[in-house]
Amino acid sequence: VARQGGCRPFTAAFVTHRRRISSRASAADEAPASAPASAPFPDAPHARKHRKDTEGTRGDRRRETRDLRAPAGVRLEDVPVASDALPERTHPSHRVAPDVRRDPNSFTEHFRKKPTALLVGYAGGNYKGNTVNHELPRGSTVDDVLEDALFKSGGVKLSNYRSRALGRLKWSRSSRTDKGVSSLATVVSLRLELDPSVWDPTKGGDYEAKALCEKINSFLPEDVKVFGAYSTPKSFQARRACVKRTYDYLLPARCLGIFPAGTSPSGDIPGGDIPSGDTNQPWPGAPRAAGQSPARTMSLFREALTAFEGSHYFHNYTRRAAYARSKDWDASLSVGGPNSNGGRRRCGSRVSDPMDADADVLESEAEEQDASAEDSDDASSSAEESSGARFVGSRRDGVYWLLERDDDDLVGIKHNRRVESFVASDVQTLRLKTKDEDESHMSEPFVRVTVRGDSFMLYQIRKMIATAVAVALGHYPLELIPASLARPARVVTPIAPPTTLYLHEAEFVPFAKNKSQKSKASDDDDDDDDARSGTGATFHNTRDSVELETVTHRPDRLVPSSATRFAIERFREQTLDPALGPALASDEWDVFVSNLFRSRVWTKDGKGEKQSPAVAEVLAAFGPYAAERSARKRELREMDAVLEAKAAKGSET
Repeated sequence: VARQGGCRPFTAAFVTHRRRISSRASAADEAPASAPASAPFPDAPHARKHRKDTEGTRGDRRRETRDLRAPAGVRLEDVPVASDALPERTHPSHRVAPDVRRDPNSFTEHFRKKPTALLVGYAGGNYKGNTVNHELPRGSTVDDVLEDALFKSGGVKLSNYRSRALGRLKWSRSSRTDKGVSSLATVVSLRLELDPSVWDPTKGGDYEAKALCEKINSFLPEDVKVFGAYSTPKSFQARRACVKRTYDYLLPARCLGIFPAGTSPSGDIPGGDIPSGDTNQPWPGAPRAAGQSPARTMSLFREALTAFEGSHYFHNYTRRAAYARSKDWDASLSVGGPNSNGGRRRCGSRVSDPMDADADVLESEAEEQDASAEDSDDASSSAEESSGARFVGSRRDGVYWLLERDDDDLVGIKHNRRVESFVASDVQTLRLKTKDEDESHMSEPFVRVTVRGDSFMLYQIRKMIATAVAVALGHYPLELIPASLARPARVVTPIAPPTTLYLHEAEFVPFAKNKSQKSKASDDDDDDDDARSGTGATFHNTRDSVELETVTHRPDRLVPSSATRFAIERFREQTLDPALGPALASDEWDVFVSNLFRSRVWTKDGKGEKQSPAVAEVLAAFGPYAAERSARKRELREMDAVLEAKAAKGSET
């Protein structure tokens, strides 16, 4: 430092630093002997950091196994210690029995722990979501059956088996699905014990490790299947790397009052005996829309879906109890409160974290009885207990417009989502084949709704589709959808059944280059230099060379091959479609349509003839708001154009 001419500032900073250390030491010497060591600095950042809960971390696991000794003839990695740290309310079936051992024929000495991504598909009718839930019996979720299959196939050591939230495996899923929801493209990233040669084409492998997938699938039930196992960098996490998600939803055509020729509804639909325009079937919608044709109904349905496209605030299309404060909110518990960013507990119940990327679509819950009524009650109760901000409309009906800021019901960036496309197909049917494919029959007519976006909140997809159905049937005015996407609007929305929703496709960012790839690039440069100099000498780190062997067979990003796509399509035809067929004929759709007559946009007569005056008040308040926002956006675009012109002129000069 002195040779570079920086002696004076270095000396001054060093002396100042020594003075601070000496002053702190003298203060500590003068403190009473009974005072704790951290007493002089109770609010130091490092002190707050170490006060955090360390349960489940690597240091916590080391403390648990520090004095552990394996029995005679048993390796330490075959001692079941992971399940000992499970929560108190864990179901007994999640505890590993003392006599459980890993099959010695399921692994070899060549097995290594490697970061892996599994492409998984499942029919969710028999599961209560895909996320592990220790309070439910073992096998109730997709994570349970998948981890059991990985353990039986030798991919998980007994010491890491059934850990808390699968933390020892660094388990991460691209999307969480609710009870009854299926998937064709869920990606699970984890650290898996395997032979790296499964990815080496020169040794009979391939980059999707088909041999490994067949071994895992032999331990899985028929409604769960692994399509591919991909090598990934250590930094890859499925929930963070997934940037686009596409969902399909099968909506029975009878919910829209459309009955194609030769078909009939599975049961009587409440809502009046007014016939539809083209058939003699009862009209399931509002009486004022009874005369519209099926083509007009489909046109309104598609217009309503298109209104959701773009970047909006979807605070009215999720569970408000998980995204808004309540009367028992305590600011001392966290910076954001118990129900805001952080997912704290409220009244002793478990509330999901709205900012958690795992909660992007639908969180797994043990019970979902009368979800729409529960959500409406939460919204109305929180509205009545708010701080008294001025509004127009009706808080009791859950349809109102805030005229000023309400600190108890804030809408922010956590409610913002982007919907890239939202389309509906024509009426179609499924050909349901039996397992032997000798016989087949047609399913009930339905409309396939496809939505694509970055991520989705709790209940968002089902609430958007239910609102579009309400618009098509004449319950909701089409203008109410843009108004409900405005931040001051508060509108209680219906929710559709979950049984025919499934994840169709997921898109991921390219893999990040790890150190071994960078070292390979530098080694290649050294090889070129050595070749030019005539030495030809190269030096490689042994650990990096082993990793490079795996990296060589790793694709740039996680993209299924054509053979894998064919396997996914075959799984859909043979497993998923037969599971969705009976769901289309379920009575829950009739209950869903009849409940629209009890929506809060109508008066309480239950006939769907008189609309609540709060709807007109909200739409009247939305008009000036939309005009002001439009003018503001136009002004910003003009300012951007002026700045771009100045920048272009400056570059020319």
